[in-house]
Formats: sequence, structure tokens, C-alpha cells
Amino acid sequence: MSAFLLAFDVLFGFAALLGLIALGGMIMPNTVVLVEQIDEDQRAGLAQWEAIVESTIRRSRPVLLTALAAIAAMIPLSRCAFWAPMAITLMGGLLAGTVLTLLFLPVLWFGSPTALPCHRLAANTLRPRSRSRRCSRSVWRFLVSGGRIHHGDPLEG
Repeated sequence: MSAFLLAFDVLFGFAALLGLIALGGMIMPNTVVLVEQIDEDQRAGLAQWEAIVESTIRRSRPVLLTALAAIAAMIPLSRCAFWAPMAITLMGGLLAGTVLTLLFLPVLWFGSPTALPCHRLAANTLRPRSRSRRCSRSVWRFLVSGGRIHHGDPLEG
């Protein structure tokens, strides 16, 4: 958000603060819906890894379309002298928030100790570093593979 304000040479004033407050209300529903979808898929019987990937893929189009529609709606306001800081704050924040929702949130959810099966499987081992390396490798493999699910246990070597 501040990078967008700097790029457009706009000061952070009252209108930008209004945009920042509105931004919280625009981004939070996307994250809540994604987390609820992951939980629902897990309750339906999908494994944790598959539930995260499938939910993120399923929710990516609605999240992207609503963010792009809101960004496009702010373009006319960005030319107004009074509302430009708010519009630019909203455009930059929606862009960053959408990327974080679709990329960072699933990785964070996969890496949480209560949600990650490899933490439960290796909880009694004396080498926590090897456990975190296995988890990091599987997340990296998922990101590099373009989001394809590997059949079998995604945490295997």
C-alpha cells in the first residue's frame, strides 16, 4: 500500500486512512471464506494437504474477480484530487492482500503446528530440524510444481 502511495507520489492523509480502514473490511471476508472452505473440505474427508490446495484453487477465481473489480472501480477516483489517496490505498492494498490471501495464507495454514500432519507425525522425534526441513521441502515442491498435488503423502522424501 505505501509502495503504491510512493509510486503515485501521494501523501498518506485522512482519505488514505479511510481507504486503509475500508481495506480491512474488503480483505478479511476473503481470508475467512478460504479458511472456512479448507475446514469444510477437511470435514468432508480430504487430507489436509489436498484440502488446502483444492480450497485455494476453488476460491482463487472469486477472490481474484472481486479484487480486480474493486481495483477497476477505483481507477476513476484515483484522478480526483481529494479521493486519490483513498483510491490508491485501496488499489495497492487489494492487490497485496489478494496475493497474500491466495499464496501466503495457504502456506501459513499448512505450516501451522495444529494443522500440519508432519508436526503430529514427528512430534516425538528428537530432531525438530529434520521435521521442519521435510515440511519446507513439501511446500517448496508444491510451489515449484505450479500447485499440482502429488499423489500419496506430500511429505515423503
